[in-house]
Amino acid sequence: MQTHKKITIIFMLLFISFGSFSQDYKNIHKIFTNVYYADSLYKTGNYETAVKYYKKAINEDYIKSIIFYNLSECYYYLNDTIESVKYYTRAIKSNWVYLDTSYITNNEINIFLNEKLSNEYIDLLYKNCENYNKLSANINEQLRQKFLYRKELDQQFRGRASSDSIWAIQKKNDVDNQKFLDSVINVYGYWTGIDLIGEDGATAAFLFAQHADDDVKFQKKCLTLMKKGLKNRNINPQHYAMLVDRIMLKTCGFQLFGSQCIVKDNKYIARPLYDAKIVNTLRKHFNMSPLENYLENMTKSFININIKNEK
Repeated sequence: MQTHKKITIIFMLLFISFGSFSQDYKNIHKIFTNVYYADSLYKTGNYETAVKYYKKAINEDYIKSIIFYNLSECYYYLNDTIESVKYYTRAIKSNWVYLDTSYITNNEINIFLNEKLSNEYIDLLYKNCENYNKLSANINEQLRQKFLYRKELDQQFRGRASSDSIWAIQKKNDVDNQKFLDSVINVYGYWTGIDLIGEDGATAAFLFAQHADDDVKFQKKCLTLMKKGLKNRNINPQHYAMLVDRIMLKTCGFQLFGSQCIVKDNKYIARPLYDAKIVNTLRKHFNMSPLENYLENMTKSFININIKNEK
C-alpha cells in the first residue's frame, strides 16, 4: 500500500468570533492537535486509532471534507468497504474536489471507491471540480486593475524606506489602500476574492488588510469575511493564515502558523509560537511549506538583498 497522501484543501480555522478570540485559537489548537496525532498514526499503519482522532477533529464545516476523505482511506485499509464508501460520499457532499491530479497521488483508493459509488455522486464530484475551475472565469477586470495599481503603491517603499519622510509616504499609501478596500467591501458586501478580482487582485486585497496595522478592528473585519471564502476556495489559504498570525501577535502575543518573523544575527526566526509541535501540521493544511524551509528561504532572500544593496 502507498504512503498516506493528503489532498491540500482550503480548510478551516475559521470560526473566529472575535468577542472570544482566545477561546477560538484554543479550539483551533485542539482540532489540529487531533489531526496531528491522526496523521502520525496513519503513517505508522495504525488506522483504527487514527479513525478515532480524525473523528475528534470533525468540528466545523470547513474541515469536514478533508477529514471525511481521510476517514475513507482509513476504513479502506481496514477492509471496511461500507464505512469507506460512506465517508467518501460524505466528502463529496461536503464540497470535496480533486483539484488536479498532482494533489491525488493515492489513485488506488479513488479507483476502488469510484466503482462502488452511484453515478449521482460521481456527477456531483465532477461538478465540484467544474465549479472550482470556473472560479476565475468572470472576474471584474476594471476592478482588478484598480487593485493591481494600488498593489504597486503598497510595495512602493516597503522594506526600502530610507528615511522618516519616505516611510511617511508609505504609511499614507497603506491608509489610502485600506480605505479603498473597505469601500469595495461595503459595496459588494463580501470579501474581494478570486471570483471577483482574480488571484493577483485577491493577493493585493490581502496585502491591504495585512498592512492595516494601525487598525486591528478593520483586520478582524477582513478576517471574518475571508473565512467565508475558504470553503469554496475563493481565497488563498496562506493569506488567511498570515492575517490570523498578524492579529494574534497583537492581541495574544503569539501566533499559530509562524508566518511572522524577525531578523536576528542575519537570520530569520519565527516570532513566538503557540505550539511549535503542531505548527507544521497547521501549515500543511493551509498550503504552507514547513516552517524550517520557510525560515531558511526568508534568510536566503535577506542575505541576497543585502549583497545586492552593497554592490
